[in-house]
Amino acid sequence: MKTVVEAISRMLGLGGKIEQISLENAIAEWGAEMAHFAFGSNSQVTATKARKMLSWNPTSASLWDEIESGYYHHKYAQESTS
Repeated sequence: MKTVVEAISRMLGLGGKIEQISLENAIAEWGAEMAHFAFGSNSQVTATKARKMLSWNPTSASLWDEIESGYYHHKYAQESTS
C-alpha cells in the first residue's frame, strides 16, 4: 500500500512524500467507518497464482505506472494544480 500511496503523491506533484497516521487520528479526521475501512484494506496481493494457474502474462503498464502517467494522472493531476 505504501508504494501505491507514494505513486499517488508523485502523480499529484508532492514528490512521493507521504505521512503516516495513527488509527486514532484517522478516526478523528475521517470518522470511524472510513478510518477502519482504509486501515483494514491494507493487504498485500500478488499475481503469482494467476500467472501460474492461468498462464497470465500482463502486457499493460503496472499499477504504479498507470497512477503516475496514465488515466489517473491525466484526470487528477490537473485538478490538484487548479
